[in-house]
Amino acid sequence: MAFPFKGTSNPQPSKNTSKPVPSQPKDSSLFRGRPHIERHEVRGWLKGNDAFRISGGIPEQQRIALEKKLFPKGQFVTKKDAEKTFRTLKDYPEKSKKEFGVNNDAERRKALNVVRQILGK
Repeated sequence: MAFPFKGTSNPQPSKNTSKPVPSQPKDSSLFRGRPHIERHEVRGWLKGNDAFRISGGIPEQQRIALEKKLFPKGQFVTKKDAEKTFRTLKDYPEKSKKEFGVNNDAERRKALNVVRQILGK
């Protein structure tokens, strides 16, 4: 078979066979890809307007107290601690009353929203 032009072996145009690289989902949590965050970062976020809106209008002092209730130990808050707190608040309402001092379902729901936002869920 003879080709009309010298040096061409494929008369069809070439197809782009490379696949686009899927983009990584943006980490919207307070952790931003880190294994832990310091308490002052959590406290600083809780003082802001986003936390006021998410928590359902809890005043600033009560939000800071909530941080101390939800994460009582250590200088850092790890992702594992936050996940455990989230699961406890979500799945075990009676245990969360004892462990975190949330007295009713409304407080538990507000605390759950705060932890959900910290985790970026």
